[in-house]
Amino acid sequence: IARCATEYVDIRDELYGEVGNGAEHKAMLRLAGIRDFELRHNRLEDSFGDAKWVVGCEDGVIIGNTIENSRMGSYFIEGSLRVIGTANIIRNAGSRAVTIERGSHENTFCNNVIVNSYREGLWLMGCSECLIQGNRFENNGWRNSAGLDSAIKIEWQEKFAKEQASFNLITHNVIKTKPHQDQAIWVASGEHSKGNTITDNLIMGAKVAVRDDGVETIEARNQMQQ
Repeated sequence: IARCATEYVDIRDELYGEVGNGAEHKAMLRLAGIRDFELRHNRLEDSFGDAKWVVGCEDGVIIGNTIENSRMGSYFIEGSLRVIGTANIIRNAGSRAVTIERGSHENTFCNNVIVNSYREGLWLMGCSECLIQGNRFENNGWRNSAGLDSAIKIEWQEKFAKEQASFNLITHNVIKTKPHQDQAIWVASGEHSKGNTITDNLIMGAKVAVRDDGVETIEARNQMQQ
């Protein structure tokens, strides 16, 4: 699938009874309110908006896809439960490569390659109990904008999330950074980011710091090489 997108009004209006922001979102491939789904071995290229948007879904598998050159994000999970993403190659996203947000629970994102995103490689925003394991991040955040250039960022924003960004596990990832990045991993949002664990990651390159502005973060055995 190449060079297309679907416009629709803010999906939160329908699913959550919220008043949307009036914006039109674009997605090449969108799944909403689906249980027990599989997305396997697709190639999504040159999306005019987000490439893949999964909202309000449960118990899905996203495996073996190649997603590249999206003008916005590449892999977007919103308000979903137990979605597994594995063995995907995500390149050249025009915004954040991977977003898991707005009350998503128990998602797993493992053994993926995330390269050359304009903003963060992975943004965990207002989600909990997610497992981020065994991924490779390289040259993310090349927009070179303060606060938007980490390989991985855990965050809570009142505008977007009702739940805290808490009790997520980030482990055994390989992260390669460039000089333009402020840090490799950032746990932001203070008391709204509680009890996250960051352990046993290999962090290489110009910026190897793990910035912790959260509460009760567990950080251990990360190997850092400059």
